[in-house]
Amino acid sequence: MKKLPNIKLTAKQFLSLYDAPSFDYGGESNIYQIPELFGEDTLAKIWTCDIPPYVIDNKFQKIKLLYQNEQLEQINDVKILASISYGKNIVGYTMTRSYFRSLDFICTSREDQLRILIQIKEKLKQFETLGILYGDVSAGNILVGSQDVCFCDLDNVAYQGYDMDYYSASLQQFIDCYGKINFDIVSYAFNYLVLRQLCSLDTNEKVTDYLKTEQIPEEIEAESYQKIKKQMNNACSYEGLYLTDYIKPEYQPLI
Repeated sequence: MKKLPNIKLTAKQFLSLYDAPSFDYGGESNIYQIPELFGEDTLAKIWTCDIPPYVIDNKFQKIKLLYQNEQLEQINDVKILASISYGKNIVGYTMTRSYFRSLDFICTSREDQLRILIQIKEKLKQFETLGILYGDVSAGNILVGSQDVCFCDLDNVAYQGYDMDYYSASLQQFIDCYGKINFDIVSYAFNYLVLRQLCSLDTNEKVTDYLKTEQIPEEIEAESYQKIKKQMNNACSYEGLYLTDYIKPEYQPLI
C-alpha cells in the first residue's frame, strides 16, 4: 500500500508563503504554485491558521487514504501528491495542476452546458462507486476539459468514516433532517448546481427562492421536475434523484 510522501518546510520556506502570490484561494486555504518548493505543474494547498486541529487531522487522514486509492488516480485529473508539514504540524498538501478550466469561468452554448452537467453527474457516480462522497458540488470545485471533467478540493469529501469538513447552507438543511450525510446529499447538491447553471442564478440562496416559484427549466421534464422540486423544498423527503436524468429528448446533448 502506498504511503503518502511528506514535504517538510523550513521556517524560511514556510514564512515565504506569506509573500508568495496565491494561485487561488478559498474559505479554508490558499493555493500556491511555487516550482522551486513543490515542483513543476504542482499546486500546494495550505490550510489557513484558524482551522481547528481536529479538522486538519480529519483532512490529513482523508488525503492519506485518497492517495492510496489507485482507481481515483485513473478517473480524476487532479491527483494528491504529498502532504506538507512545518515543524510537527501538517499544514496542507500538494496536488497536480490540471489545465482544465474552472466551470466558474466557462461560457458555453446551452447544449454544452447540458453535456458538462451530465459529465459531472457521471463523475459523481464514479466517485460514489469508489466510496467517495463528494458533497461540495460547486462550480469553483469543478474543472472542465474538452472530453472530461474533474474535481478539486479533494480534502472536503466524506470517505472511509471521515466526514466532510465544510457544508454550505443548502447542505446543512439536508443534514438537519437526516442527522448525518449520506450519498443522497450528492444529488441534492448537484441539483442546486444544475439550477444555478441553467437558470443563471449566482447563489444557492437564489436557487432556494427559485424552487418556491412556478418556473420550470425548459430542458427538464415538467412532471419529474415538480417531483424533485417538492423533495428539495422538503429535504427530509429527498430520494437522491438527479435532474439531468430527466432532460427532455429534444434537448439531449451529444456526449
